[in-house]
Amino acid sequence: MPDTILQAAEAASPIGWNGDVTRVPFRVYRDRALFRAEQERVFEGPVWNFLCLEDEIANPGDWRATVVGRMPVVVVRAGDGEIAAFENRCAHRGALICLDDSGHGAKDFQCVYHAWRYDLRGNLKSVAFRHGVNGKGGMPPEFRVEQQPDCANARQPHGSLLTRRWRKPDSNSRSRLR
Repeated sequence: MPDTILQAAEAASPIGWNGDVTRVPFRVYRDRALFRAEQERVFEGPVWNFLCLEDEIANPGDWRATVVGRMPVVVVRAGDGEIAAFENRCAHRGALICLDDSGHGAKDFQCVYHAWRYDLRGNLKSVAFRHGVNGKGGMPPEFRVEQQPDCANARQPHGSLLTRRWRKPDSNSRSRLR
């Protein structure tokens, strides 16, 4: 039986796993291609990922920050009682929007880097200094807040466990949960 397990492990291993199946070769922890493949298959593929318990965000404005794979995520109960989840990154420079692990009674979220504001569903609502200061800087004239991508609501397929399914990010917008 151990020989059968060893053969199966070698056949399934893209790095040529040889030897004792009870020990993980050090190169597994250092292989960047293997890490990327694991991230895609485990966290970024068509799989469900745990975000939080529903009780952790019981009231409107309650939120929790977590990480799924390499992506920081915010899960929040919106004003209408619905639950939303979105990437915890500002669309402007990628800074984290929520720096704490959780909070209560939020009305919106503001990026600490340049004060871009997001509603409780992760939709961009305003841009500080959009027209610059004293005629200098600012966003290009064609920039429209309402044209920024929005996010979908979280799913609740497992009772009080909140989970989310990934969609592959496109190259033109922030990665979004589906």
